[in-house]
Amino acid sequence: MDAAANATHRVAVFGEIGDPHPLAEILCDVLHENRTDAVIHAHQAPAVLIPRMTAGQAAKVVELLNGLGVQAAAVVAAELPNFDAATVVHHAVLGDEKLDILDYRGDVAERIAWPQVALLAIGDVPLETARRDTGTTQALVTSAGRSGMSTVSVPVSAGPEMWWITADNDKVYRLDHRQMNYETLGQRMTDSATANFRLFAAEFASSAVSAWKTPAARAYLDHQPAGQYTFDSPEALQRQALLHWVMAKQAKG
Repeated sequence: MDAAANATHRVAVFGEIGDPHPLAEILCDVLHENRTDAVIHAHQAPAVLIPRMTAGQAAKVVELLNGLGVQAAAVVAAELPNFDAATVVHHAVLGDEKLDILDYRGDVAERIAWPQVALLAIGDVPLETARRDTGTTQALVTSAGRSGMSTVSVPVSAGPEMWWITADNDKVYRLDHRQMNYETLGQRMTDSATANFRLFAAEFASSAVSAWKTPAARAYLDHQPAGQYTFDSPEALQRQALLHWVMAKQAKG
């Protein structure tokens, strides 16, 4: 059996890591990752670390992290929800006992009882980026004798999106505030997709009372400062959702 087939586990790092370099060293030593990849993965913690590993390697990484005072756990990779296969929701009706997801004809495609919503994640993510001149010149001079201007990719706008995971089959759903039909809001619906999303999210959360809500979701719902629920990328929001899904599972035993 090849090494990839044995790489059945990942490690969830729950604790904050002030200095990610000890974790990077662990990944280098145990997984033989190159240093660049190890540093990138370590900087994402707390998170479910991206690298797959054998059960033995996962146990060793957890042991070493615990030795540093960082709480961690090994998880079976195949049991993690697949965010890449998320159902994108465009039209839904919030009922007293259930959530109806409608298809393009307005027919009920899926029906989810509220107790089945196991996790709710909400956050602002960049919607698009643009290249912008930083105003500083590069150290290298071009062959034409001109110094090049340094440019960076910067977000030009941001907006909220919501993810939830169901308890029975760990199925993932995604709602982009720009792609949603807010008809269920009735007369409360406005011309602003952002305002409609906030109303929809509040009603959704109040119905999904048993759902584990991520820190960013709680901050958004409680109208905390935007910095508490703003992410550098959609992937960062997904990483927080995945980590808290693991935490919710462990809390339930």
